[in-house]
Amino acid sequence: MKRLVVILVIVLSLSMIGCSGGKSVTDSQEYQNLKNEYDKLKNEIAETGLDSDNIEKKLEDIGNALKEMEQGSSENDGVSNIKKGQIIEFGSYDGIKREPIEWIGLDVNTEEGSALLLSKYCLAKRLYNEEYTDVTWETCTLRKWLNENFYNVAFNEVEKEKVLLSIIENPFNPIYGTSGGNDTKDKVFLLSYYDIMNSEYGFSEDVDEDDINRRCTYSENKGQTSGSDITWPTADGESAVTWYLRTPGDSAGEICHVNATGDIDKNGDRVSRMNRGVRPAIYISLKIHPETIKVVIEDNQDTKGSEKQSEEKSSLEQGNSDGENSVNNRFENLEKGQVIEFGNYEQDGDESNGKEAIEWEVLSVDESNGKALLLSKYCLESRPYNDEYGDVTWETCFLRKWLNDDFYNEAFERADKEVILSTRIKNNDNSEYGTSGGNDTDDKIFLLSESDLFSSEYGFKNWKYGDINRRSAMASDKGIDYSKSKGFYDFDTTADGERATAWWLRSPGKSNLGTCYVDSKGAVDLFGFTASNAWYGVRPALYININS
Repeated sequence: MKRLVVILVIVLSLSMIGCSGGKSVTDSQEYQNLKNEYDKLKNEIAETGLDSDNIEKKLEDIGNALKEMEQGSSENDGVSNIKKGQIIEFGSYDGIKREPIEWIGLDVNTEEGSALLLSKYCLAKRLYNEEYTDVTWETCTLRKWLNENFYNVAFNEVEKEKVLLSIIENPFNPIYGTSGGNDTKDKVFLLSYYDIMNSEYGFSEDVDEDDINRRCTYSENKGQTSGSDITWPTADGESAVTWYLRTPGDSAGEICHVNATGDIDKNGDRVSRMNRGVRPAIYISLKIHPETIKVVIEDNQDTKGSEKQSEEKSSLEQGNSDGENSVNNRFENLEKGQVIEFGNYEQDGDESNGKEAIEWEVLSVDESNGKALLLSKYCLESRPYNDEYGDVTWETCFLRKWLNDDFYNEAFERADKEVILSTRIKNNDNSEYGTSGGNDTDDKIFLLSESDLFSSEYGFKNWKYGDINRRSAMASDKGIDYSKSKGFYDFDTTADGERATAWWLRSPGKSNLGTCYVDSKGAVDLFGFTASNAWYGVRPALYININS
């Protein structure tokens, strides 16, 4: 038989528990949760007759914590109630002397219980990467230093509990299209090109503006002002310096940075050329986490006790998932040809009723590699492939940027983004005219290619002529029957009877001025149409991790 021993491991930060509005701490939900766990564990020990010094010690720790809370001895540490734009002290680091780190609250998300903090000063001067080579934020040496050396020196064990491990998105350079690489999971990171032009964070949206709010100096220069002798002063009158962002420059060997003037260097500089300012950013938890529960399975426990505690374990695990497990579980039994809902996007033109769920067709399921290819059932937007006339490839087109930036952030919440894979996209030449498809790319969201539309494995016919399985409707026409039985004779219709529309592929046409597309009959037009002239349908595709 199995027996379950519930071991309560306390992860307390009593200094985070304060009293607001005169309310007693003993009335708080945190106190009640902790007391309930104390009583439950005490009863279970009494029922099972278990004799464990370790468990008794845990009970003693909880009891002492409860007494401190009841006595009102805990004080607010200034982190839990942080406000946007506020400057707080959290952690400490060596400048000329070891002193508290000052952080600016860039954003406070009360729903998720987190806040984005940016160090007010550059805390170090380092290379972005130790050698000159193509690099991304994922692979650079500065990321390793921040998440190991700096993290362990700057924060004590209590403070580390508040620093969140966050999914960091690494978008490409918006001017040159240089790939930002894979998204990462970090405790400490640098801001991106997009962060530093975000007005919600207090910065100018004009990257070329000499924005005083972007200016920063080294921590050792704190308070050192000399008036007119300083060419580019910070808001506090200190001498501003250049500091790194995590977004690549005009190539993978260059990295963007903020100049002392407060504008952004979009081209970047060599990743190993010089030591620049390092201005760490972190997400911290605003929630109070008085306990973490771990269930250890051992032998020789009575069946009744095992069943009872197994049920408790199940409910606890589900409660700790914050919905993330439910997202991933939807993909466990995914089948080719299935239509699923994933993400949300405005589709019916009525913003008052909220976004609608996006429907995706499952084109393939690769169980060995734990991924599946999804194609939106409907065209979610009507847009030009590129925003200006000229030669273009998938790598450089406007639509790629829009899909991986605006659409990606609008359609998916953080839990959804965690299962979307960054994928190496092959951009082959036009099979009929030989037009170059350009460089391969790394994308979260992409369009299908002409070769994809000839794949019988995806459910399409292996020819370029009409195929009803290729036809798609605008999402705004969803559910409207345009079939001949309804008196409509002028429209090609989808398998569901909806009005079919033309939609873009990512492959080049006869020349790089044009791009291939699927017409309303479901035929693949390899000659293509001028990329900047047609507002064809946009039908996103993506890979998801089915084993996450």
